[in-house]
Amino acid sequence: MPRFPRALRQPARPPRLIVGLASVLLAWPWLLPQARAQPAGLPAASSQPFPAIEAGMHTAIIKRIGVDAAGRYAVTASDDKTARVWDLASGKQLAVLRVPVGANQEGSLYAVALSPDGRLVALGGWTSPEGTNGNLYLFDRASGRMVQRIGGLPNVINHLAFSADGRHLAAALGSSGIRVFAAAPPWKELARDTDYGEERAYSVDFDRTGRLVATSEDGKLRLYDATLRRIALREAVGGKKPFFARFSPDGLQIAVGFYDSTAVSVVSGADLSPLFSADTKGVDKGNLPILAWSADGQILYASGTSQLPNGQIALRSWDAQGRGPLRTRPLANVTDIVMELRPLAGGRLVFAAADPAWGVVDADGRQLLGQGPLTLGLQGYDDAFRLSPSAELLEFQQVTWRDGQWQRTLARFDLTSRRLERNISPQAGLQAPRTTGLPVTNWRNSTSPRLGEKPLELLPYETSSSLAVSRDGQRFALGTNWHIQLFDAGGQRRWRKPVPGAAWLVNLSDDGRYVVAALGDGTIRWYRSSDGSEALALFVHGDGKRWVVWTPEGFYDAAPGADGLIGYHINNGRDAAGTFISSAQLQRQFYRPDLIARRLAGDEAAIAAAVAAVGDVRQTLNSASLPPALTILSQRLLSDGDLEITYRLEDRGGGIGPVELRLDGAVLEGRTNPPVAGINRSRLPPPSNKARLELLAYSRGLVASQPVGLDVEGAASGEPTTLHLLAVGITAYRDGALRRGVSFAAGDARAFRDILTAAGRSATARVAEPILLTNEQATGDRIRQELQAIAQRVRPADLFVLYLAGHGVSNDKGEYVFLPVDLIYRNSESLASGGLGGDELRTLLARIPSSKSVVVLDTCSSGSFMTLNARSLGEKGAIDRLARLSGRVVLAAAGDQKMALESPDNQRGIFTGALLRALAGEGDTNRDGQIGVREAADFVEAEVQRITRQLFGYEQSPMSDLRGQNFPLSRSGGGR
Repeated sequence: MPRFPRALRQPARPPRLIVGLASVLLAWPWLLPQARAQPAGLPAASSQPFPAIEAGMHTAIIKRIGVDAAGRYAVTASDDKTARVWDLASGKQLAVLRVPVGANQEGSLYAVALSPDGRLVALGGWTSPEGTNGNLYLFDRASGRMVQRIGGLPNVINHLAFSADGRHLAAALGSSGIRVFAAAPPWKELARDTDYGEERAYSVDFDRTGRLVATSEDGKLRLYDATLRRIALREAVGGKKPFFARFSPDGLQIAVGFYDSTAVSVVSGADLSPLFSADTKGVDKGNLPILAWSADGQILYASGTSQLPNGQIALRSWDAQGRGPLRTRPLANVTDIVMELRPLAGGRLVFAAADPAWGVVDADGRQLLGQGPLTLGLQGYDDAFRLSPSAELLEFQQVTWRDGQWQRTLARFDLTSRRLERNISPQAGLQAPRTTGLPVTNWRNSTSPRLGEKPLELLPYETSSSLAVSRDGQRFALGTNWHIQLFDAGGQRRWRKPVPGAAWLVNLSDDGRYVVAALGDGTIRWYRSSDGSEALALFVHGDGKRWVVWTPEGFYDAAPGADGLIGYHINNGRDAAGTFISSAQLQRQFYRPDLIARRLAGDEAAIAAAVAAVGDVRQTLNSASLPPALTILSQRLLSDGDLEITYRLEDRGGGIGPVELRLDGAVLEGRTNPPVAGINRSRLPPPSNKARLELLAYSRGLVASQPVGLDVEGAASGEPTTLHLLAVGITAYRDGALRRGVSFAAGDARAFRDILTAAGRSATARVAEPILLTNEQATGDRIRQELQAIAQRVRPADLFVLYLAGHGVSNDKGEYVFLPVDLIYRNSESLASGGLGGDELRTLLARIPSSKSVVVLDTCSSGSFMTLNARSLGEKGAIDRLARLSGRVVLAAAGDQKMALESPDNQRGIFTGALLRALAGEGDTNRDGQIGVREAADFVEAEVQRITRQLFGYEQSPMSDLRGQNFPLSRSGGGR
């Protein structure tokens, strides 16, 4: 077995000022784990999908950064099992490189090198299940394609370097020394030095002539000539653990940094003999193992864990080729260990840090561009990690570093309503982690926690960081850098579960059902107290706005635009890059907001039914479910006025399913033959103005491709824009049980028609004859017929509004269903046969060729018949799903399962009453004479909350999903 059974899972962000410097230093030997076992053969890459966060930035420590000779590109390698390519001119991410991954450490990347010409990326790390029999991966930077795997390496790869001419590639290994390979086919091994024993080689570096220097855990420096023959071997002076050694640009000097001291020594580039030590007087804490020479060789830079008093990491430098006086300044906004420095022209430096962060700084350490962490800084704020008794409500401190200081924001997430609030005051009734009640000691940042006199068993080098004791004192949870563990009051472990990042914080729900943990990968996870199985996970993006919450089965809910923050890595064998499938590509089957609250409430039957219907994500994302590759070839206007899009589909093993067209976000049906592998054509009416068209291709298993978009030119017809309205209101249901709670629905529909189509108030030049269906007119067949007829009349430039008032429910598939007047509710089958919703409603909407479409829902749940004069929306998730899958603007009465109230005073639903006032002119908040959908939504939300608080002492929260659109709904001029 390896020396470290689970290897190092280095926390994404070690505790900063809260942790003593000794704890930071203790972590350094762990940054480069070492494997020991020698399995007989390398197993095939795992075929299971692995959950992965995709925030547009690393979510764990950046171990290394590589730069091309011209300073055009940087590539970062991280413990999060990705490498990322960055444009050094703009700081933009250009590509994500994905090596084959497995459970635990497999796929963690500790080393990266970019060839001098910027064409080839070399990646290494813990690249096999046990860390031995490892792999070195080579990628084409531009395409992201894996071009070669060099296998059979005896241990993990700690460091990589290309020679200056790009012909050689050196690798420092976790044991058995170093290897040097040809950096072109057939990629043969050119040299090796195994005279390192079982100690780790830490770094390798070439000079311009092809000589090589290496550092090792054994304390020695090794120098090789251009033929890769070792010519010098010396003990390092200044520390026992030389970490980095870097040639000066002229090759005459080699700078050496140590992870066990603050020394920086300079030795001869000819024979490793000591020359001098840089001035480090006054640097008495931390270390300076990370070194770089300026591009002209005049300045020597060093960094590592050495901090300034405010917690920022220091950048130390010496001019006069390292002989000058010490200069100290902060390194941009970095507050965690610096892992790499690389020189650029003009005195600039590229850095990589454990925050995770990377960037380009000038000679004074001022950041010019780069990227900081996009995950929450959760560690160290135990008192703010507060949980409701049943674990559905959580408060936490969101921490970011900005403008030279920490920015702290208290946030709250409600799993019942799936709502994130920021800049809040603490809510009464929530409980912070208890650390008293049992004699647990020495648990903070320690490898030896205890219960009384009894040691709590951890793995070698495992470090505990968080504690929570139950209210009754009968159990406690311990978070470490590798696990969540639950113990009983006697110190007997009940369970231990691995975690994808250090467990910075833990808490226990008072009802005894959940252990909740804040982890180093930026996630917060709910584990069942009974067996440690994961129930839910939450990721909040560093912008504090986007979030996604999901179950292990793959069902999820997300804020608008956040679907892609979570996804799954799929291996394509050992010799190919992995594929990332985001949750946005699984939206049709797995976007199930309704199941999140049900999981927390213990309604496992609903989740089991969903799994039985579509499978879980592991079943869906097998090797035969990859979506087709889609390429748009051309667009043209046909003689009959249609826009024709020609595209190519390539089957990648999942088969060819439907192709979806989205115009400015709205899903349109289009006209096309069933898509096939090869060339396909789709036709649709062209927009009146320039618009964005996106195509998605699905596999047979309904896994979508990434959207491929193009800008399409409009085809102005010269005809006036027309408003089309279908308003439906039902109070007199045939089923008597459905007549309660919808007293004013028919009147509301009539009033909505009158306001929206009033002369002088319409947002369009022309108003088509509005269709009003109330009570007996509003049968399911009639509503369908009218929607189909309107679809034939609407043009792309027109405005379409569908208003539904009555009963709306969520079915067992999480779909919104409107109940027509003739529906007799008996069971779920009657909803399927008589209701209007799900795929059918979305198909009817897709036939409306205008992206300017609004669905207004003032509907109440059939589950609230007993609530007189109150409308409750039922499941917010069903409305969310309708909006996401249709791409249409949706305004709805209530955003959760609480009541959507009716007011007897004005004989109107409060939601519709507020909306009518907005459309009549009060919503024109910017005084431009028009009421846009955003203005209407904002006005309605504020007014409904105000009125319901005033009248009922209860705050009704309308919901809106505008899909990024903001077209006018009405004008503020004209009479009421």
